[in-house]
Amino acid sequence: MDQFMNSNMSAIVAVCDDWGIGHEGKLLVKNSDDMKSFVSHTTGHTVVMGRKTYETLPKHAPLKNRRNIIMTRDDSFEAEGFEVAHSVDEVLSMTEADDEVWVMGGGKIYELLLPYCKRLVVTKHDNIMPADTFFPNIDMDASWKAIDVTPGGTLENDVNYEFVTYERTDYNLRTCCIYTSKHHQNTLKVLKHIQRIYPSLELIDAATIEKGGRNLDLSEYDLVGFASGIYYSQFDKRIRTIASNALTDNKKVFLVFTSGGDNKWNSHEMNDICRMKHASLIGTFGCLGYDTFGPFKLVGGVQKGCPTEADLARAVDFAGTIFSTCADVLQFEKEQKERIAQRRREEGPKKLNSFQKMFLHKRLKK
Repeated sequence: MDQFMNSNMSAIVAVCDDWGIGHEGKLLVKNSDDMKSFVSHTTGHTVVMGRKTYETLPKHAPLKNRRNIIMTRDDSFEAEGFEVAHSVDEVLSMTEADDEVWVMGGGKIYELLLPYCKRLVVTKHDNIMPADTFFPNIDMDASWKAIDVTPGGTLENDVNYEFVTYERTDYNLRTCCIYTSKHHQNTLKVLKHIQRIYPSLELIDAATIEKGGRNLDLSEYDLVGFASGIYYSQFDKRIRTIASNALTDNKKVFLVFTSGGDNKWNSHEMNDICRMKHASLIGTFGCLGYDTFGPFKLVGGVQKGCPTEADLARAVDFAGTIFSTCADVLQFEKEQKERIAQRRREEGPKKLNSFQKMFLHKRLKK
């Protein structure tokens, strides 16, 4: 198993009823209790902000008693008292050893780093204001659950507010993903980003599986993934062989692939294998990856810089969706079995009809 540590990252934000968070670079609601909550949660820890949020700070000074990190694509940017990161990977690397990291905005920074957060602290205001920047509606996302709601109060303009803490849903699924990742490790990079948020995901290198998976027992897993790069519009041959040999009826499956070109047929053979083995394909994720395979090598490769930060964020969102779907399906199947068992108990032993009695009589005479 390729083990990653749990994410130490959280986000803190103030929203209105429509999840608006800002307009023309300013907060929508002035709330001193919200500021006190922000100070209480972030003091003594690391805060990560975007360039625009930095520019709203009084005198562009770093927040006291905190490690201040600005995330910007400007390689030449510097600010006294601040550290600078230029990518999601750099932020994650810089903060890996920190006990708590708080993402404080703005909109683009939330978008890029929310997939790596395990907790959200949201000040919710019961009003709607003109907004050009929004936070995702967490209440409509099954991968998050509210674990605490603390009443706030009422502002001078009769706006009520409360503090809500969310945590990522722990689906308690036994999950693995069998993978190959050659050349540029594109596929493994995607899987490790998923595992950073869902560390229970076990990554199994296909190279460690003997005899093409004929003796591989996947019965302990609720959900099984298969992942690889794409070669001539197909998953890696080793992955296809293992899936053909190891999958069983009704096994829940997901697919992940990276490729040098966008082709809707990239997973068609794996889809056929799932149907042939009567497995349930829950979902498929694919994105571009840097590719120097075959003729692409002659031009220095294609899709440089892929998977992108946006691709990796989408991969984490995909994982949350399939885990939620699988958990719902398993719960439905469990309840269905319980209903059938209860009905049979209530009906009692079935009475044999005349044909069944005659057949049973002949069998007993033999």
